[in-house]
This record gives sequence, C-alpha cells and structure tokens, in this order.
Amino acid sequence: MLFMNPIFWIAASALAGPALLHLLLRNRPKRRVLPTLRFLPVTSQQTMAMHRLKNILLLILRLLILLLIVAAFTRPYFKRRGTARENAETVDEGAVFAVDTSLSMRVGNRWRVAANRAGTLMQTLPPDGLKALMLFDRSPRVACPPTNDAAAVDSALQAATPGCASTDLLAAIRASADAASKLNARRRRVYVISDFQESGYRHLTLELALPEGVELAPIPVDDSSPWNAAVVAGSELADGKPGVRRVRVQLAGYGVGTGAGELRICQGTEQLASRKVSLEHGEPVVEDFSLNLEQEEDVLLRAELDLNDSIKEDNALSFLLEGQGPLPLLVCAPTSDVSLGRGGSGEAGVGEAPDVGEARDVGEAPAGINPYLRALIESFGTRVKAAWIDPSRLAALPTAERKVALVHCPEGTSPQARQRLKQFAESGGAVVLFPGGDAAFAEKDLEDLCGARIEGWETLDRHRLVSSSAADSPFTLLDEMGSTLLGHPKALRYLKVALPTDPKTVTPLVRFDDGLPFLIERRLGKGVVYLFTVPLDPKASDFVLRAAFSPFLYQLIQHCSNATREKRSFLVGDVLPDSAIPAGGRALLIDPDDRAIDLSAKRAPFATPGVYRIKRDDGESALCVRIDPEESDLALMDPQRTSLLAQSGQGGGSASVRDPALAAFLHAAPEPDAPWRLWRNLLAAALACMAIETLLAARSSR
Repeated sequence: MLFMNPIFWIAASALAGPALLHLLLRNRPKRRVLPTLRFLPVTSQQTMAMHRLKNILLLILRLLILLLIVAAFTRPYFKRRGTARENAETVDEGAVFAVDTSLSMRVGNRWRVAANRAGTLMQTLPPDGLKALMLFDRSPRVACPPTNDAAAVDSALQAATPGCASTDLLAAIRASADAASKLNARRRRVYVISDFQESGYRHLTLELALPEGVELAPIPVDDSSPWNAAVVAGSELADGKPGVRRVRVQLAGYGVGTGAGELRICQGTEQLASRKVSLEHGEPVVEDFSLNLEQEEDVLLRAELDLNDSIKEDNALSFLLEGQGPLPLLVCAPTSDVSLGRGGSGEAGVGEAPDVGEARDVGEAPAGINPYLRALIESFGTRVKAAWIDPSRLAALPTAERKVALVHCPEGTSPQARQRLKQFAESGGAVVLFPGGDAAFAEKDLEDLCGARIEGWETLDRHRLVSSSAADSPFTLLDEMGSTLLGHPKALRYLKVALPTDPKTVTPLVRFDDGLPFLIERRLGKGVVYLFTVPLDPKASDFVLRAAFSPFLYQLIQHCSNATREKRSFLVGDVLPDSAIPAGGRALLIDPDDRAIDLSAKRAPFATPGVYRIKRDDGESALCVRIDPEESDLALMDPQRTSLLAQSGQGGGSASVRDPALAAFLHAAPEPDAPWRLWRNLLAAALACMAIETLLAARSSR
C-alpha cells in the first residue's frame, strides 16, 4: 500500500490523547464491605461490568472513526499492473512541448531557433520531470510520448523537419493541453513553440479554455514578417478558340517589399510560355496565357515563378486543365408548344420524338418544341452535345454519358417519369427544370423532386426585378457581378414557391425583389436539382431575351458537369477521399518523388506539393496537390494577441486528430486493473462506525 499524502499520519498521534485521558482520569474506588449491602443481588455487579465494557467499546469506536478520517486524508492506494503512465509516481513538474512544423517555419533560422528553445526549456525541468513532444501543422501528432528521458525527446526533435502544410494553432493547443492534463505531475505546462503566423491565429477564439491545472506558455521564435511571393492559383478561361486554351495564373505578394522575376508555364520538361512579372506587397497579379493545346485532352501544367523571396516551395504550382470536349446534355421537351399557350398537353408529341438512345445533333431538334429552348441549345454550338428525348419516354431515362438533363414542362410528365428524374439525380446526375407557361400545377406535382411546394402562379401588375445572393451561388457569373450581369430581368408571371423550413438541402440562389425564389437548388443524393420559377416565354418574363440568358445557362450546365467529376485538386495536409479508390480493387498512389504508396492501408495526408498519380486496374489518373495560399503570408500576429493565448476563457474542448498515437494517448479507456484508491472506502467505513457509535451510545444512556 502506498500513500499520496503520508504527512497526514502525523495527525494520528493526536489520537493517543483521548486514550491517555481515559486511563488517567478514570475513577479507582476503594473496595469496602458494608453489612447492609451484603444481601443485594449479585446481578448489580454484572450490570456495572457490562456498563464499563460499553464505555470501552464507545471509546474504541470514536478513536477508530478519527483514525479512518486521518487515513482517508493520506489518500492510500494499492499499486497494481496498470499502464506505465498510471503506475508512475507523481513528479513535481511535467511539460508538453508543441513545436510548429508548418511551411512558414522554413523561413530563415526559425526552425533552428525553435529547436534550441525547446532544448533550453527541457533543461529547466527537474531530472525526473515528465516531458512529451508534439509536432503540429494542420494537425497535431505525437513525436515522443511522456518520458523522463530528456535524450529521447531531444532525439525526436532533432529528427523532425518543417513540412509544407499550413498551421492550425487551435487544434495544436487543444491537443497539447489535453495531453498535459494526463501527465502524472503536480505542475503541468504546455510550451507552444511557433512563429505564431497570423493565418494560424484566424482559427482561434480570442480566449481559450484549458483543462484545470494546465498552464500555457507561448514561445515565439521570430518577430519579423519578411516579404514573400507565391503562385496561388491556376485555371482555364472558357473563351479559348479551337486548338487554343487560355490559362490564367494568379500571383500574390505578401508583406512589405517588392520583387521582380520571370513566370514560366511548363508541360513536363517543355516550356510553353514565359513572361516578366513584378509584384508589390498586398497586390495580386493575374497573368493570362494563350497556349496551343488540344481542348479535348486533360493537360498537366506547372507555373514556376523565379524570383528572390522568403519561401521557394510556394513559387511553383501544378494544376490540371481537364478536357473541354462537348458537354453532354439530355433535353426533354414536349414537341407541341404548350409553354407558349398554343395547344397540346404535357404528353403532346408522343411518337414524334426520336428514340431515347438516339443522340441527335442540335440542328436535328424535333419540330414543335419551344423556340427559345431551341435557340438556347443552338447558341451553345459545339460546346454542348445535346440528345433529345420525349416526355413520354422519361421513365426509361438513360444515365450513361448524360449527367445533365434539361427538362421543359416537367409538370406535364407522368409520376413515373418524375420518379425516374429523382433517381437520375440521386445517382449523381443534375436536373434543370423550366415550367410551362400555362400549365396548372397540382400542389405536390414537383415537391418530391425539387423539395419545395408549388403554390401556383403569381401574376403581377408590375414587373419584379431579380436580385441575387452571391454568397449562396456556385456560379461564376453570379459570384462576380450578381444580378447586374443577368440584366435585372423582369417578370409578370412566375411560380410561387414555398421553401421548406429546413434550408440544409434546398437553397434559393436567386430571388425576386419580393423575396420569392427565381432559381432554387436542391441537393438530392449524389446529384442536384435546379428549378427556374419563370417559363421560357417573353410574355411572362424577358429573361429569355436577355443577352446573359445563354451564358448563364451554359455556366449552369458546365457547373453541373464538373460537379459529377472526381475531385482532382487538393491542399497539402488533405487526405485522399474514399471515392477516389475503386471498391474491391487494388490501387497505388505514386507521389512526386515516384514512391509508391499502397492505398489499401491507412492513408496519410499529402505531405508535399506536386503531381500525384493513382494507378488502378482500369487505368491511371493524376491529382494536383498545392500549398495553402494562407501559409505563404508570413505576417505574424500582434504580440498582445500572443499573450492572450495564456489566458483561460471560452472555447476549449478536444481536437479531432488524425494521428493514431495521439488519439490513443488522449482518449485511452481506463484499464480495469488501474491503481485502487481507498480514501472513499475509508470514509464509508468511518460513516458506518459513526452510525454504530450513535446506536451504542443511545443504549448506554438508558
């Protein structure tokens, strides 16, 4: 048996006082024989003997109660076969050293200073003090578990190097504080050794709650914010001519300073274009290039910036131009012009449309369809390959190679056809709905498909302008100019749509000025459904006459087509998603250094930027991994903010961590054979003795 507070046994010596007083002060009567008492019964002597015995028992119980209370204060426990951390004796001091290994720590001598300061702080701990090393960038990870061997911690620190990931101070501080709270030490501290980059602070609340008994000590390694430049983005413009692809590269300069150098665009080892560039602090630079590349093929490009700045790793960016062949589009429209009020029904034209599987050229569109829809498809030219299908055949809607379906007059289709459209969206397709102009809507005609209740047509005496919320829109046309680019189309007649109370899956992207939706989006399974509330009729809305009508619809179709593709661009620190790995098949990930990684095992985050290749049984695909642009900004947080990190406040909680060693250390379940602490048992025994003493004293007083 061991004791956590053995000093309290000194108080047990005070128990001798009542025992001595009882022995010294008890009456010692002299024995005399009186003739008049010789005839009393002998039982009275037996009663007196029993009374004396009860008094002795009461004294023993009272002394035992005091002894149990003193023993409880000593915190006794039995030492068993627990974990090394549980079995370790309590030491005076313990510390967790959280060292920043993000990209910004490569600047100058920041890493060397961080290692030296960690070593100096370790020397201030007593020899038996517990020490643990945690490295962090986007996520924390254990480099050395708690130990009193300073050499082991120093060896782990010397083996570490800064990576290319960004910084998450919030996850690092929370995980380090949780780890420190598990240390078996009287004083527990967390030393966060970092450059304290401003971008890392943006994830933090102003005040951070720490576990009870844990102190936080921020240790800055630098107080300067040097100038830096980076290639932050590469993309393709949609206005390229046949055989020419227009590429846009975005550069940025951070900090106070200027720089000039050369920007090169390369494909493999071949340089395709170059240009002199100059950057100033805080000013982004956009450079456009026209490259002679085939539009139908995927092309891997690399933008390289050659100039003198603080970090070289962010001066190169690999990006992918995906093949821009004709976008496949399935168009469903009745072949009688019901949307313009010229007769027919939703099932009109049955038998006049081509076969479901027949992909017809734009010029071969069925006769009798809405002329504005026909003009829209023709305006796309060779950028869209349209196939036409009659509404009566929607129940057999094909999905192969047709991921976007544009449906005109969906309210006239059969319930089976609408159910097939829903299945089409749930499987990963995109459905764009335009209502007919004069059709009567049942209340639940489209609710199951678009997620909103149609309350009928709204007819107005005056036009309603269109406004938009760019924050909710995924389309470039709306993001850049909002409703201004749409030309504020006017409407006299549109569907009145009641949105659900839960906005998680149904979002109004564009609204009328009275708040009713013009375009809504519903996430459905793996796909999406879009509903326009105005018909393709200039008598109801002049949207079809606006110059932005065709570009906006093309942007929508392009967005839907790209949304069905696999994600192929990632940041350093991201983890490859499960959707990129074939089910039941074997796949290898080839990193930029040509090292093969088996994807059947646990996947680690991307560690370096560049081009990764996934080799599957059915082929090979490329992924581009880039540095987080926020990490290129080397501005440091204000020193006053750094001091706030040492204060307790709101926030806190456990961080979600990827590192299995850290997760096991923080969230290990207590073992069944952990040390058995007895102070609760002793207090319970003292209470039981007090109850017995009370009953015995009550009987003695009778």
